[in-house]
Amino acid sequence: MGVEVLILVALSFVHTVHGFVATLQHGSFEFGSGLGVTSDEKVPRQQGVRCWLSGLPSADEDEETLLRMHVRPCDQSRTSEALTAVQAHVRSFPFAAVLPVQPLQYLPTDDGVEVTFLRKKTKEKGSFDGGIRFFVELLQDEEDPHGVNNEQDGISSVIRISAKRNSVGQTVRKIFSEKLVVKAFVASFTGNNGDCQVFVDPSKIAKVVAFQSMFHKWM
Repeated sequence: MGVEVLILVALSFVHTVHGFVATLQHGSFEFGSGLGVTSDEKVPRQQGVRCWLSGLPSADEDEETLLRMHVRPCDQSRTSEALTAVQAHVRSFPFAAVLPVQPLQYLPTDDGVEVTFLRKKTKEKGSFDGGIRFFVELLQDEEDPHGVNNEQDGISSVIRISAKRNSVGQTVRKIFSEKLVVKAFVASFTGNNGDCQVFVDPSKIAKVVAFQSMFHKWM
């Protein structure tokens, strides 16, 4: 009698394990609550594992735009030189001077500069604490939305400068630091508006491009 019971229990255990393995192989295993996956959501098993292990936003997620600014080359026949000058202006901006207490690094990119906030590395957190990515692009032959057209065909080239948040590695948004950086950066094109310190004299870049329009998160 006791031997028969043990045999039945063993067979039941083998059947359960076999079914569990088959479920994993077919990718229909559902994660419980706390992993961002519910039984009503058809999310691949691998995606649930990745979200569970990392707990961090991926670099390719849409990030919030903090600044969008347009400047126009003063000489429409020298747009390439104007683009190069704006790129150099952005890459040489003294971000560290704006945030003297915040450890950071900034590296030039093909189309701008990437500012990364740093922190002391711990077992729970890495050394990167998000940052801001600046983009500079030439909108060639775009219709001028500001009514400053060239004399030939009613169109002109505009340089667009964008700043987007990079939240990878952040546990708390660095709103105050972002605000200081963005407003000081804008002042390097527009001059002192009484709202922030000017770290770069805008008179040099003003000889190459003319400020057109701007919108940022803290307007």
